[in-house]
Amino acid sequence: MERRQVLLGSGATISVGITGCLDGVLGAGDDTPPPASGTFEYETQNIGDEPGLSSSMVYESVGGIDIFTAAERAFEELPFDDPQWSERDVAETFIEETAFDQEFLIYVISSWPRHNHTEIEFRDVQVTGATVTGTVRAIGDDAEEGDATPKSPAGLIRASVGGNWPDAVEFTVIDGHGYQEGVRLDWGETQ
Repeated sequence: MERRQVLLGSGATISVGITGCLDGVLGAGDDTPPPASGTFEYETQNIGDEPGLSSSMVYESVGGIDIFTAAERAFEELPFDDPQWSERDVAETFIEETAFDQEFLIYVISSWPRHNHTEIEFRDVQVTGATVTGTVRAIGDDAEEGDATPKSPAGLIRASVGGNWPDAVEFTVIDGHGYQEGVRLDWGETQ
């Protein structure tokens, strides 16, 4: 699990990437309004492969995203009754530790990865204007001989935008073959 924090001020927006390095000052040369003052924090957690699609997920050919604003909905949408899902205990703990009165979860899944891609790499998660943005990529080690089963790795991002809710969540999803698409979910389309 990774935890990152970005301070959001009215003058400049800074972004801390997944490696913890300063990526740079945003907003220079664009018309994106700065986010509300406060703190943007997030944590990431891989939850294994093949947990499945949620019913309200916005889905493109390379993967999809969904937003959970209540533990009950996360538990309804994810397949906790599936004995094949090896990371359900990890997902359950991550959901239970979420303070849904101030935080929300972003569920991401990559489709069509190679058979050895069993995790999600989270990059450049930040607030741009009133939208949480980032990139997720299917990653994995070298394939073991004889393992030809395709995987669809998934992850959760626990986020807080200083007590405010974003207008949207928009991620670039990259599958194991390098294909990528933008996936956007406007706040209110789900939860």
